This record gives sequence, structure tokens and C-alpha cells, in this order.
Amino acid sequence: MSGAAPAIDSLVPSLHRDATTRAHESAVAAVVRRMAERPGRPLDLAAMARIASVSRFHFDRLFRAVTGLSPRRFQTALRLQAASRLLLTTRRSVTDICFDVGYASLGSFVTKFTRTFGLSPAKLRELADALDRPWSDWLRVDDGTFGVDASAPGVRGIVSAPPDFAGLIFVGLFPRPLPVTAPLACGVLTAPGEFTVGAVPRGRHHVLAVGIPWREHPLDFLLNEQTLRGSAGAAVAAPCSDVRLALRPPRVTDPPINLALPFLIVQRMVLQSGQATAPRSAR
Repeated sequence: MSGAAPAIDSLVPSLHRDATTRAHESAVAAVVRRMAERPGRPLDLAAMARIASVSRFHFDRLFRAVTGLSPRRFQTALRLQAASRLLLTTRRSVTDICFDVGYASLGSFVTKFTRTFGLSPAKLRELADALDRPWSDWLRVDDGTFGVDASAPGVRGIVSAPPDFAGLIFVGLFPRPLPVTAPLACGVLTAPGEFTVGAVPRGRHHVLAVGIPWREHPLDFLLNEQTLRGSAGAAVAAPCSDVRLALRPPRVTDPPINLALPFLIVQRMVLQSGQATAPRSAR
């Protein structure tokens, strides 16, 4: 009969798939929580598989399907996230922090950190020292955007966010679907709406955004963990003007926001600190 509800039998496969997906996500989330508890003591694949109650071979495929990263790369991201927090909040030496987060080689740690964040551990600490002031001391955003060459060919679109969101929205272009390296180009908004990222290399890029709620001090802002995120999905060909991004709350199984672009843009703000009035939404 037209418009009739589907038979129960036809719903069973879908319900089974949904239950299986939830079970897989729950198993991976348990592993991610264990990783995050002690980032300086990396788990091997066998230990992760035991936590998830699956075979090693099945776990590797399952973890990639749920998070988009291999277990090893996810664990590396957590370690670098822990390192950035220690650099921003303590006076421990870079060498000590290197060992704290489980690296045996200072050179390997510095190289990986710099590649991910776009600046070295020492430079990040210098930035933290410069950020020990409220926004109103040095930040000026008159037109809702900054750090963007809007006249250059680039990527344009719209970012939406939950109604109660108030903060900065960083938009970046990356060579891969997950932001585990410095962005190819980036910009920032002080509220949801239209964005432009100019001077973009021609080719196909992944457009990603993060939204970080306002904090009185920039350092608190960078340390905030309730970071919203959004993706355009498939890679877009630059230049283009119809990208749509919708910010959503983070999930346990989301890779850590080891984004270079908030650090790089705030670094640019510090360099421009002679221009000083606070953005309207930060006052």
C-alpha cells in the first residue's frame, strides 16, 4: 500500500548495522580514553586490541574506519597535544617535555612537533609568553576577519555554528582530510558567516574549520578543549566560492585538534599587536 510503513523484517538489517556501528565506536572510544590517560606511555597494537576485545588485525581496520587515522598516528597526535599543553603551561625544558610525552629522541620530537604545528616547541613557548595579556591589550578586528588576503584568488564559503556559540572560527586548507600538518592557507572569523581564504595554491584541498569559545586571555583560549569542528567533506578545487562548513561538538573518537592554524594566526596577531582594540564579541 502506498505510504505504508516498511515491514519490520526490512528494518532489521539497518538496526543491526546501527548497533554494530555503535559497538565499534564504543570500543575505539575506550582505547582512545586509555591512550589519553598516559600519552607518555604509548600502547602497542596488541594492548589496544585487548582493550577493544577484538583481534589485532581487525582492530587496526576498525580504528581507521572510526577515526580516520591509524592507531599509531592518533597516538602521536595525543602525545603532541600533551607536549603543547606542557609548553604553554609549565617551564619544563623542551628536552624534559620530549621525554615526558614518550619520545626517546629530542631531534625526532622537535621535527614532528614543528611539522604539525608550523612552529618549533621553543617558538610556541615564546608565543605563550607574548600571550600573557588580555585580548583587549593588542587585538583588533574591525571587519570580522583578519589574516586574509581577500583580493587574492582563493576559497570562499559559509561557516555555520550552533546558536549558542561565541568565539573565533579558524578556517584552513589542508592537503589531507585530517589536519595533522600546518595548513596551506588559513584565515579566521569572529562569528559564523561568510569566509574567504585568499592566496590559495591551485589544486584540490580539504577545507576544515574549528571554533573555539571566547576566553579572556588568549592562552586560555588556545588551551580550551571544547573545540567545535567542521569539514567540507570531499576536497574542493581552488579557486571556488561555494564551500559550506557546519561546526559541531567534538567526539571522543575525533583526532586531537593539533591544528597549526590557531597558533599561527595568534602569532600573527602578536606581530600586529601595535593595533589594539578588542573585537566586539570579546568585550
